[in-house]
Amino acid sequence: MDLTYQTRSLRNNRKITKEYWAEREDESPVLENIEFICYPKGNLGVVLKRIEYWQFNRYSKNTKYHQEYLCELPGFSIEEILASKRFNDDDVNFASNALQALKLIEPSIEFRGKKRFIISDRILHEFLLNLWIIHEAEFSYQVKKWKYFDAPTSQEKSRIINLLGEQEAARFFKQLDRARSIHNEDLRKFRTTEEYTEYIKKECSDFWEVLVIDLELDRYKEVRGNKKLVTDKDKKDDLHKFVNFRKEGLYKNLKYLPDNSGYGSIEKLKMDYKDTIEKYTFFQPILKGICPKVFEANDDSE
Repeated sequence: MDLTYQTRSLRNNRKITKEYWAEREDESPVLENIEFICYPKGNLGVVLKRIEYWQFNRYSKNTKYHQEYLCELPGFSIEEILASKRFNDDDVNFASNALQALKLIEPSIEFRGKKRFIISDRILHEFLLNLWIIHEAEFSYQVKKWKYFDAPTSQEKSRIINLLGEQEAARFFKQLDRARSIHNEDLRKFRTTEEYTEYIKKECSDFWEVLVIDLELDRYKEVRGNKKLVTDKDKKDDLHKFVNFRKEGLYKNLKYLPDNSGYGSIEKLKMDYKDTIEKYTFFQPILKGICPKVFEANDDSE
């Protein structure tokens, strides 16, 4: 099969790596995933990826931890939407026909007997992909916030209800409330930051989360310095300081939401897709629920 390749890698470009570290305020290790993307020729919209997970160090050798392979199909199918059980057949078919009539979506390929549709405007398609990447990062931070630290606000609950539906959102928040309660209760049992870290790592779903927690502990110890912890009170105080360190870092990530789409900042994303955002203003009520930070400037002007 004929293939074309597109690769974005910090590891293979010294100039990019140098600029990358120059933009950072600290010199602590950074966890990154690198995508090696392969597009089969023929413009079918199928994307094959090899994803490598790295820890980048400023002065020492970089470390590769894991790699995985993914296959992404273009667009969506009617069957996928109906599988969510949030919409009935008539509404989905009506919406599909209306969007095709407006030339906003069009058929792409047929996969396993099911027709898949794509967004006709490729720039809009790119914008939505980047929007979803930011949404996933924010949602991940929010889940950690609700699971370990604070209950969701009424505004946060409303947003999740709109995304998941009332029943699914109710189950989701019930699980998080229970997890937060158990976390706060178990926290009293631990004597050191190391014990607490091992406890959090047991709940991780993959190795990447484990690495993030280890990195959090390393950064905390750098900030704390070489302070000797002798008494049980010293160790307990240190544990609570580490928990607050994790919480403050999480809230900082939510406030200055990192953009992992490759743009470097949400402001640049808004600037590059300004015309697209203005062209499709009727999408904004939906898109604001997915990623409100991208539309904060629009809200100010309104």
